[in-house]
Amino acid sequence: MAESDPSGTLGRSAFGTLANWLDSRSLSVAWQMPFPFLMLIPFAAFACCVLGQFYLMRQVRSILANKHPEVWRELSSKSFFIDNAIFSFIFKKRYRPLADPDLTGVADRMRKLQFLAIGIWLIYMVMMFTTFGANP
Repeated sequence: MAESDPSGTLGRSAFGTLANWLDSRSLSVAWQMPFPFLMLIPFAAFACCVLGQFYLMRQVRSILANKHPEVWRELSSKSFFIDNAIFSFIFKKRYRPLADPDLTGVADRMRKLQFLAIGIWLIYMVMMFTTFGANP
């Protein structure tokens, strides 16, 4: 015959205890964390810009290798890291004299995305080193 449990702890499951503990918490606790969730917004936007730049970098490399092999050879021979050479090529607008509408379109989008990423990163740094976004 089983003994009775006066406190009732034997009948309580671990999941029931966890559910009770989670119910006792409110969503406002998340906003009291040292790293506010508001800062995740510019970080996520910056991450999306970086992923977009990877995609556009691949397109620029493909266009240069297929349509402008002489420029591709020049870039790859002068630089240790080809991606840095392409970023410099795009940033300095050295693609304009080639008069290739496909390359110009991709490069212009890449420049805009690059400036957007820099702006978002600056916003993120301001939020990180000031009290903006922190709880009062």
